[in-house]
Amino acid sequence: MSFRASVCSNMQRKPSKDDALSRATFECNGVSPRHWETFRAAPTPSSSNTEFRVCCYNVLCQSTTMKTMYLYNHLSILYSVPIFAVGYSAFYKKRTGLMNDGCAIFVRKTKFEVVSYRVVEYFVAPGTSMDRDQIGQILRLRCRKTGQEIVYANTHLIFNSARGDIKIGQLAMLFANISDELSKSSCPVIINGDFNIEPLSYVYTYVSESRWAAPRDAVAADYFTHPFTLASVYHHFNENGEKEVSTYHKEVANPDFIFYSIEKKKTVDSSTQVFEVPELRLLRRLGLPDLTTLEKTLGPWPNYHVPSDHIPLVADFVLSKTDSKL
Repeated sequence: MSFRASVCSNMQRKPSKDDALSRATFECNGVSPRHWETFRAAPTPSSSNTEFRVCCYNVLCQSTTMKTMYLYNHLSILYSVPIFAVGYSAFYKKRTGLMNDGCAIFVRKTKFEVVSYRVVEYFVAPGTSMDRDQIGQILRLRCRKTGQEIVYANTHLIFNSARGDIKIGQLAMLFANISDELSKSSCPVIINGDFNIEPLSYVYTYVSESRWAAPRDAVAADYFTHPFTLASVYHHFNENGEKEVSTYHKEVANPDFIFYSIEKKKTVDSSTQVFEVPELRLLRRLGLPDLTTLEKTLGPWPNYHVPSDHIPLVADFVLSKTDSKL
């Protein structure tokens, strides 16, 4: 059984040169705002394990850019990534309603076989709290090397910061569909996306602690629960106690998350140990910057070097085939 502490004395940090923000900041200012943070050495390659990378990125879509041109300087350079030409399967779902944005998942074909795919639409009925157009996607993947399966989901929740109740409703629908998928056969889960919440908010608590209790003076003092035991890849605060940043424009926030299946968590004083399941273990992550560093270097996004108002979350995992059950 392996574990990871929320404050890791054995974590190794190495400045990143792999992402656009770090490269540009180093070239212009001589510092790197992001670091590769390694928690354990990669296992010896075998037929029972494989490494894979997860990248979660809120890309600023063209329609949003055009509607909010006053926020951004025009760039004449048009970037195009031939994603289909480099061996990926693509799954895209436009959100319901009239908006053009949505969610996409790209899966490397040589790494995973797609077993099943489903879309979760959060629109239930007009005139109710569940009448918003956001969506989620769920894939069951099978590792071509080991045969181990994993369920992977992404979503983009409602933006309104005052409607945490709707966010919980949307997550409840996503979790119910993931639970239904897992009823066929159990396997680890990765859930990521732009949740439009902040770390330590009550919606975050609902996700990370599997439950949230409404205040005692609430009209409906109920418990909201879900059946998964999840941990965030990120700690959300650096060693100096500053908040990590994943979006930076007129405001600064950290609404983007990668959650993954674990066995349990144990908190002693201010340190939390994460006991991971043997099938899915976190190897390393691309750390997030803090506001102090960003203010002293390239400033808000998007800019000439950073093409979106968010930066990507990146984590490397090892997926292993075992005889144990979650």
